[in-house]
Amino acid sequence: MECPEKIVVGLDAAAPTPHVYAEAKLLAKTFGAELVFVHAIPEAPPMSPGFDILADQVRERLDDLRQEAEREGVTVSPEFHVRYGAPTDVLLAVRKEVEGNWIVIGAGGKSSLDRLMLGSTAEALLREATVPVWIVRPGRTLRDLDQILVAVDGTTPGSEAMAGALTLARSFVAGLRVLTIGRPERVHRIQTELRASTDLHGNDLEFVRREGEVEDAILADLDEQPADLLVIGHSGRRGLFRLLHANTAEGLTRKSPCSLLSLHAN
Repeated sequence: MECPEKIVVGLDAAAPTPHVYAEAKLLAKTFGAELVFVHAIPEAPPMSPGFDILADQVRERLDDLRQEAEREGVTVSPEFHVRYGAPTDVLLAVRKEVEGNWIVIGAGGKSSLDRLMLGSTAEALLREATVPVWIVRPGRTLRDLDQILVAVDGTTPGSEAMAGALTLARSFVAGLRVLTIGRPERVHRIQTELRASTDLHGNDLEFVRREGEVEDAILADLDEQPADLLVIGHSGRRGLFRLLHANTAEGLTRKSPCSLLSLHAN
């Protein structure tokens, strides 16, 4: 996993998104990254009446957030990307233009950008983005990262998720649970290989096993052992996603009680 250096942050300036803003700042402070603020306006084309007024209001609000973040020692790009278009398209376009290497967005809401995580757009973003996507649980402001759950399945995406989760655990001095789903023999083999190939650096690490549907098993583990972050890996429709039903990514985004980090395996 490439550590965040330039983080593209999807913010809905028309509605409070303190959870997205707070977690983006937490990542920026921890890794010394720069934040790039993005706001999509899907309902009003640039030539429509009032677009410029709305865009200026959004920029003013984003500038307030920028000044607040900079008072806390967080670097924020002075250029705000307020654009017409579908939120997913806007985020991906801005990420490419500014060469951002992480995306932070909200997991759902009732207006503008936060709506992108409802329905099929969630899966589309996770599938299309080639950089880590941090999906913030709405209404839950994460002020520190104490416990991480990572789902691994013996594939390259699972290994990417494990490596990323370890990096975060070390950076935040957090505990890490490694969940593998399947029959005992298969899980034992995967976890034995992970122990042998992973430099744990004294991390507080726990290996656990569950059976059943992947989404249900992950949610059951989070219910019994709450975490601040769920880490999964994917590579298009392979790896962990191959084991899931088509709507599992969307389901985890909607149902996970904590934020979710999706890591793309090359």
